[in-house]
Amino acid sequence: MNDTKRVVFHRGALVTMLGAVAYLSFDLLILWLALLAVHAHPAPGLAIVVMAHIIGALGGSLPLPASVGTVGGIGGMPIVYGVQHNPAVAAVLLHQAIRLLGPLAGGTIANVIIIRQLGPVPVAAHDGSG
Repeated sequence: MNDTKRVVFHRGALVTMLGAVAYLSFDLLILWLALLAVHAHPAPGLAIVVMAHIIGALGGSLPLPASVGTVGGIGGMPIVYGVQHNPAVAAVLLHQAIRLLGPLAGGTIANVIIIRQLGPVPVAAHDGSG
């Protein structure tokens, strides 16, 4: 409880809270646009997308490989609310792929910057006696 108060009521808490809300909002927007992009029928409303994301986040806390809990949770909720199976699963896979592109692009840019600043990583000579 004290840690939560410290985060929420800290001097820079507004920026932190706005960042968290912006991240969640863009993530929900990506999921909703992915459902619209694959022509999910019937088109789910925002409430279904939010609920699917919440259930998916809970499923993501399960220790399963490859985010199977997240994909199952996010994909299952639109199906429960009447969206056809194939578009719902396709939209969730598209959502997950787009979510992976952000860190991939950021890591690539960071790697290029680091290599430019520090130079290539020296490789130890291999003598073959191994």
